[in-house]
Amino acid sequence: MSSFVPTQFSSFSSNFDFDKLRTDTQSTFTSRINSLKKPQDFFDVTRFSKPSNVFEIQQRISFNIGYFQNNYLLIVLVISLYFIITNFPLLILILFDAACFFGMRKVFGSNLDELTFGPIKLNKNVILTVILLINLPVLLFASPVSTLLWVSALSAVVCVGHAALMDKPPEAAYSDVV
Repeated sequence: MSSFVPTQFSSFSSNFDFDKLRTDTQSTFTSRINSLKKPQDFFDVTRFSKPSNVFEIQQRISFNIGYFQNNYLLIVLVISLYFIITNFPLLILILFDAACFFGMRKVFGSNLDELTFGPIKLNKNVILTVILLINLPVLLFASPVSTLLWVSALSAVVCVGHAALMDKPPEAAYSDVV
């Protein structure tokens, strides 16, 4: 009986280049860091004003989300890190999983599939199952769903609130006329 592997998937996996993905990810990260707007521009209190109507709110949000996109991503990252650090069980769970996967990569390497301790032979699937069984009770105690909801709600309030209250910069306001 042959295994079911679609031809599209096998051609995709054989042509997939992890080195290209790594360099593309690094170049995207550096380009996002380089395109952050200056704090003087982002926190310019002279441009904060109450919008006069809903149409103006919509225009400001659509412009500022694109203009300050990388700054908003940085705010979401900082808020996420704050919630992970203050949720101690979730922090321990993330550190435990990172240590386990780092240790498995060091022990198993890229081509070794089982580990032998005297008469006991352990393969990767058994170790991953043990990690999963350890993670489930801690995961229920750490409440990652409520943390995710708090992060998304707070990020939305901060980013959309900033985008709605921040007026366009003068050079962008005049570019619409021309």
